[in-house]
Amino acid sequence: MADVVAFAELCEVVFAACQKADWQAIRARSPGHDCAIPLPTDLAQWGAGREAEMAALAEYWANVEEALFALAQPCPIEPLQPFDWGAETTAVLAEIDAEVETRVAEHRQAERPLVRMRAGVVRALGGARVAAARIARERTIRLVPGGQRTVSVKTVVISVLVGGIALTGALLATPPASVTAAPAPTNPAATESPASAERVTPGSNWSSSSGSADATTGATAAATGEEAVEGEDSLAALTALLQRRDACFHQASAGCFDDVDQQQSAAASNDQGAFAEAERTGSTSWPRYVVSSGTSPPPIQRVGDAVMIPVTASTAAGASTAVATGSVAGAAPAGSTTKPASALLVKGETGWRIREVFIQPD
Repeated sequence: MADVVAFAELCEVVFAACQKADWQAIRARSPGHDCAIPLPTDLAQWGAGREAEMAALAEYWANVEEALFALAQPCPIEPLQPFDWGAETTAVLAEIDAEVETRVAEHRQAERPLVRMRAGVVRALGGARVAAARIARERTIRLVPGGQRTVSVKTVVISVLVGGIALTGALLATPPASVTAAPAPTNPAATESPASAERVTPGSNWSSSSGSADATTGATAAATGEEAVEGEDSLAALTALLQRRDACFHQASAGCFDDVDQQQSAAASNDQGAFAEAERTGSTSWPRYVVSSGTSPPPIQRVGDAVMIPVTASTAAGASTAVATGSVAGAAPAGSTTKPASALLVKGETGWRIREVFIQPD
């Protein structure tokens, strides 16, 4: 029994090796045997010129076959009946031949390396597309709870961003059409100190009063202006910035506008150009802006840290208007031409700054 088990194990090893080998049918002859047996190609090449060894090998396998039959339990079998191909019609035989040729061609085509490579790529791409579709489905949301229509989260995010950008651009680029000219508001600090404005020395505070203004009152006004510029009330910040801007035109240097306008902005370029022109000609007819006033606060449009506030733009008709009339800083001088406008403010680390003033065309 031990020999039978050992022989069975040997057969399994041989069978496994034969499954991996490249087979080639050769005709082996030995005493009493005349048969064609399959052998691995490399073994057949090795056996070329070794007929005696190959004959012995064929006899060995014949003995193995007889030993296997000897181990089996003999049972009666029914002999196979040969199929009468001659009884079949020509059409049936032609169909069989065509099917055999088709299957042989398909088998040969499937065994080609390029075809196997393409099949592997197709399977890989198919699996990747299925996985991508599953992930895309997991990243969708339903338009209506319980409904069938869905939309991807990416589409929703892009739509929200595009809508926000479009709204911001519309608010920043379009001045309100309902802005009308209104009288300039009075300044309590200016009422207490009605002295006319004078050119101050460099380094002096932008909100300092001229002439007989009290030092304590000036310091308090400066502190109040700084709090307004750095606070959350954009309307109060704009009022303080316009007062600071008007005072900067009486300074000896254009560096004062760094505390009024946003750096490298249109407002900074315009104000510094007007300051240089006033220095060159001695004129005081620079553009002035005042916050539009009325029975109700002006409409303010805010998006994040950017706000649009209606103002009134004025251009002095004569020279030295602010000095001659003693007008409040930021107020429209008498005899000036006014137009509705909108001031764009942006809040940064140092507080609010004027970015640009949009004047409504005629």
